[in-house]
Amino acid sequence: MLGSQNSSIFMQKNNGNNADYSDKNLSEYLDLYTKFKLKVEKAKELKLDTIGALMSELDGYRKQLASSYLIDKEVTDFLLHELYTRTKEDVMFSHIFIPVQEGSPKAVIDEAKNKLMTVKTKISSGMSFEDAAKEYSQDKTTASKGGNMGFFTAKLPSGFYALESAISPSTRTSF
Repeated sequence: MLGSQNSSIFMQKNNGNNADYSDKNLSEYLDLYTKFKLKVEKAKELKLDTIGALMSELDGYRKQLASSYLIDKEVTDFLLHELYTRTKEDVMFSHIFIPVQEGSPKAVIDEAKNKLMTVKTKISSGMSFEDAAKEYSQDKTTASKGGNMGFFTAKLPSGFYALESAISPSTRTSF
């Protein structure tokens, strides 16, 4: 499966927005990618990977791929500026937590959404956020504190970028 993911990445890189992910094209591209990997392994068996000129050419390909995948100055500069801006202010964060397991069936996701919409309606009708959190949040640690999770500064742990953006003063949205 990893080979399939890698071939898909290379297919996207080689074809850009014109990449066609139909089963037929993915199969053809995976076949080409597999043949390429087999050629590389055969070259290693024949010790062709020890020839200076070939090593230099391969290193050039690696650097070219790495620079396009790993070093995007514009994105890096944007993220660094965003992080720097976020470090200037602490944000108090409260939530009402209704858990949904990753990969849950649509019915389970819809049920959680309906619960949250009910809570939103109650808050819009005058119920305080704190009371709603105490009654509906399934995060027992923060529910008793009205959903209050405390203060956050700048970067949240990996995987929480959307949440970090939602609570950031510069991009805060009301739900």
